[in-house]
Amino acid sequence: MRRSVVVSSLIVVSLFISFLFPSQAVACSTFQFQKGNELFFGHNLNEPGMEVPGLVFINKRGILKHGRSFSELTSKNETNASNALWISQYGSVTFNNFGKDFIDGGINEVGLYIWEMNEDADYPQNKKLPKIVHMNWMQYVLDNYSTTEEVIQSASEFQIDGWTWHYFISDKDGNCASLEFLNGKIIVHKGATMPVQALFNMPYTREMELLKYYKGFGGQYSIDYTNSQVTRFAKTAKMLKDYNGENPTEYCINMLKVIKVYDVPDWTVLIDAKKRIVYFKTSINSELKSFSIDDIDFSNKTNCQILDINTKSGGNVIDRFVPFSNGLMKDFIDQLPIPEKGFLPKGSATVSEFKKRLTYHHEDALKPENQFFVGSWYCDRNNKDNVGWEIKLWMQGDAVMGEVIRTGDTVDVSKIDHFFLKNNLIIFTYISVKSKSLVEVKATFKDNKVLFEPFVDDVAFISYYLTKK
Repeated sequence: MRRSVVVSSLIVVSLFISFLFPSQAVACSTFQFQKGNELFFGHNLNEPGMEVPGLVFINKRGILKHGRSFSELTSKNETNASNALWISQYGSVTFNNFGKDFIDGGINEVGLYIWEMNEDADYPQNKKLPKIVHMNWMQYVLDNYSTTEEVIQSASEFQIDGWTWHYFISDKDGNCASLEFLNGKIIVHKGATMPVQALFNMPYTREMELLKYYKGFGGQYSIDYTNSQVTRFAKTAKMLKDYNGENPTEYCINMLKVIKVYDVPDWTVLIDAKKRIVYFKTSINSELKSFSIDDIDFSNKTNCQILDINTKSGGNVIDRFVPFSNGLMKDFIDQLPIPEKGFLPKGSATVSEFKKRLTYHHEDALKPENQFFVGSWYCDRNNKDNVGWEIKLWMQGDAVMGEVIRTGDTVDVSKIDHFFLKNNLIIFTYISVKSKSLVEVKATFKDNKVLFEPFVDDVAFISYYLTKK
C-alpha cells in the first residue's frame, strides 16, 4: 500500500509525544446529532500542524482475538501480559492509528459507536481484572456489544491501561454517554446528566460549568463561531439547539468545520447511523469520501480489509478497500514516525521491537493454547431421547468455523453462527435444519469435556457432556 504522508522530523516528534502526553496541544471532538429520525455521529481529530496517518478497517465477525496490555506492547520482556481472549460477535468499521485492533474510534454493524478524546484520565487499578490496552478495549467492545449500557459495564470488567483517554459512546437508538476515568473512578454521564451530547478534551462536568456563562444557557456572553476562545462545547451546544430543519448531513459537516481547532482537521469523520453511511476526509486529501455499511460483507469467509485514510479522490470508496495482510501492515507500521527517544517509557523495548509487536500481535490467537475449543466434541445417542450430538469447531486462519450435528431418526447438520467467547464459555447459535428454530447453545469447556446446553427461546433442553474424539 502506498503511503502519501510525508512528515518532517520535528512534527513527527511532536505528534507522537502528544499521543503519549495528551495534555499537550491536542483537540479532538465528538458530538451526536439526534433530531427526529436522524442520528449522526461526528468526530474531528486535530493536531497542531500535523498530518496524522491512519487506516480504515473493515473488521469481520467470528474472528478469534487475543488482547494486549500496554506493558506487554512496550516493556522489554512483555510483562503483565493480557489474558483476554474473545471471538468477535459483530463486524465493525474502525479508524486506526496503530494498526489492527488498535483503534481510534468506529462503529459496529449493529450501530454501537465509540470514539476517544485525549484527557488526563486516571484508570482504576484492580490487579484481579484482565489487563487490556485502551485501543484494544475499544475494539473489544465493538466486537462484542450492541448497547451503550454494555460498554459502561465492560469498563469495570477490565484493567484498562495505556494513554489517558476518555470516551464518547452511543448506540443505534442514540443512547449516548461519556465515559471518564477520574481519580481512579469511572464517571458516567448519560440521559439527564448529559444534556449536550458531545465530548471534547475536558471533563464533561467542567464543560457544563463553563457553558452556563453563555447566552441561551444562563449567561451573558455571545457564542461567536469565529472566536477560537469560545469553547467547542459551547459552539456545539448552540448549533445542536439552533438546528431548524436544514439538510442534516450538510449541517453536521458544517458543525465539524465550525468546531475545528488550529487549521483543517487531520481527520473528519461523520457517520449517518440511520442510513448507515460513513463519510470521511483528511487534511491531506480534503475531498469527501463515503461508503455504505450495508455494502460490506462482515462474514469471516474473507479476511478483514483496509484502506489508507488519505486515499485521494472523493466519492464512494467501497471498492478501494484491499484485503489485510501482514506485509501491508508491516509497511504501514514501519513508516509510523515514532521517535527513538521520548515516546516509549524509559527502559522499555526499542522502537523497532514495539513496531514489530504492533504488526504481528494478532498472530497470538493462532497459538494452539488459545484454540482450546478446536476439535470434534461428541456425545453418543442418549438412552432417554435417543439423540446424539457432535460439535465440530475449527480455524480457518483466524476465523472460527463450526457446525452442530444432531443424530436420531435423521441426521441434521447445521452451521454455527454468532460466536461469543468469555473465559471457557462459548455461546453460539444455529438454525435447526429439522425444526427451522433458532437454537442458542452454551458450551462450557473443562477438563477435555464440554457441557452442552441448548435453548430454544427461553426453554432449556436436556444438557449433555461431550468429549473430544
